[in-house]
Amino acid sequence: MELLQPKELFLLLRHIINQDNIYLLNPYPLQETGDKDIKLFTSEQGIDYILEMLDYSSRLPDPIIGSIYTFNFDRTTPKEKGELPDLRIRDTVLYFVSLYLEENINAVITICDSVDRRERGRYHVFRKWFDAISIEQLEKIDREVECEDLKIPCSLFIHTNNPEKEYILSFFHNISFNY
Repeated sequence: MELLQPKELFLLLRHIINQDNIYLLNPYPLQETGDKDIKLFTSEQGIDYILEMLDYSSRLPDPIIGSIYTFNFDRTTPKEKGELPDLRIRDTVLYFVSLYLEENINAVITICDSVDRRERGRYHVFRKWFDAISIEQLEKIDREVECEDLKIPCSLFIHTNNPEKEYILSFFHNISFNY
């Protein structure tokens, strides 16, 4: 089993990233919530965010060695006019996700929420964030899941040496949502 500690993985991300993108060096500090899979942070503009990983492994028909997580990211402060773009938010999200990919037995699925019909915009933002980095040991697979009249964009992040990669890929390609 290949194991990278969170700081080592983050340093690898920082080393591999395009050097013009220096903000990846500066994620916001994560605040504990009492739940190891939920973290909070506040931007310099005073905007509060929540980062959450939900263990999705129970949806698999057969158990796996590691875990599959779904990633949730949301702001808890209402949006206001005049907010400036903040690349440290991206850095914080990438760092948080990297914590769950430190072991090659885990995988992370991102599902772009469709409640407000802005799932396409979310997908493009996340794609842009993750395309800014290149990690040799990590694969990103994209697909759309049809749900009623929507096509919901999803991505799977998986270590290239995950011992159950084929099983997880099969699960991801056959995933469906029932709302």
